[in-house]
Amino acid sequence: MTFLCSKTLTFPRRFQQSLAYKRYTMPVLFKFEWTLADFHKMEDKKYVSDTFWTSETHPWRLWLFPHGYPAHRKQSEKNYASCFLVSTCVDSKNKLFWPRKNVACNLSVIAGNDKIAENGWSSMNFEKPNWPTGFRNFVLREALTVVSCKGKPVSIHVVINVFSSPRIASALPTSTNPLFDDKDSGNVLLQVEGQTIHAHRSLLSARSKYFEALLGSGMSESMTSYKNGQTIVTISDFTYPAVLAMIKYLYTEGFDFEPPASPSELFIISDKYGVDGLREAMHDNIVANLTARNVLLQLFEFAYRYVSLRNACLLFVRVNFAEVRTCDAFDEIVGRAHEFEEFPVLMGEIIKLAPLKEIRGEDDGKFARLVDEDISNAI
Repeated sequence: MTFLCSKTLTFPRRFQQSLAYKRYTMPVLFKFEWTLADFHKMEDKKYVSDTFWTSETHPWRLWLFPHGYPAHRKQSEKNYASCFLVSTCVDSKNKLFWPRKNVACNLSVIAGNDKIAENGWSSMNFEKPNWPTGFRNFVLREALTVVSCKGKPVSIHVVINVFSSPRIASALPTSTNPLFDDKDSGNVLLQVEGQTIHAHRSLLSARSKYFEALLGSGMSESMTSYKNGQTIVTISDFTYPAVLAMIKYLYTEGFDFEPPASPSELFIISDKYGVDGLREAMHDNIVANLTARNVLLQLFEFAYRYVSLRNACLLFVRVNFAEVRTCDAFDEIVGRAHEFEEFPVLMGEIIKLAPLKEIRGEDDGKFARLVDEDISNAI
């Protein structure tokens, strides 16, 4: 993949503030090129481009099938090469995915100095990872084969016009940093669930106000200093994968975490330790992936404690009330009412969000039964 150009924008801080379920957006244009070596020698299988990024949470790849897309392929379609744009997860374990909305795309094939084929779309939502969107009969394979046999270059060009959030990376995220968890140079030992993470006092203090205060004066965590100057910090309220992921983000600003941690746990830990970039990214991930099936679970388990997430969940419920109310997850939450300390308050807010037609009988104007008796007793 040859990176041609991208627009990297700097947004005023006031435009970076997250609103409940909404962010300021604006279209940004990105261009990428994928050079195909020896197209005429390509086999009947899927070829995958390198990853390219339109933001630090929006990686993409191209899929190419030189002999046509194999699923339900007709004999005539073997004469065409198929090409697809694919939205991918930010991590190698395919655990963290950010949906993308209103994506415009133009795909073209350049053979030698000539544009052989071109197609695209004006608006498309990418709501699932590794879901190909593109064209089965993109370009006649013979046209590219002839050019490739003559030794001329063949390349696929993609232009993406995406309504991105203000979080647009000035540099590509990286998953490596030689200092990350380096036991030879680390002077801070983070002990979590019987395992040790090696870190550096200066980096932790510079990138986290919590660590700055913790390492400067000591706080609630248990700390013991070694004679060689190393400091032990024992963390007992988070899992090892979550702490390791947060520390790795501090060193790399990437999201390829191994072992993986859930977005909710990463949001909670980054909120406590003041890791703003990770917190904002996980906030966006949680909100972007809200569904009728998971919104109440997110709200009642942890989101209610954070104003922006609480508002985002309640707004989702209001917009999708009928679907949320009829989902099995609603009854599951009611059945677990005793587990949630905020159940009466939150369920009361949810009932208030119901559209009038859901509460009032449309035939005779009488109030319809919206809430089961066990819900009424709970609140």
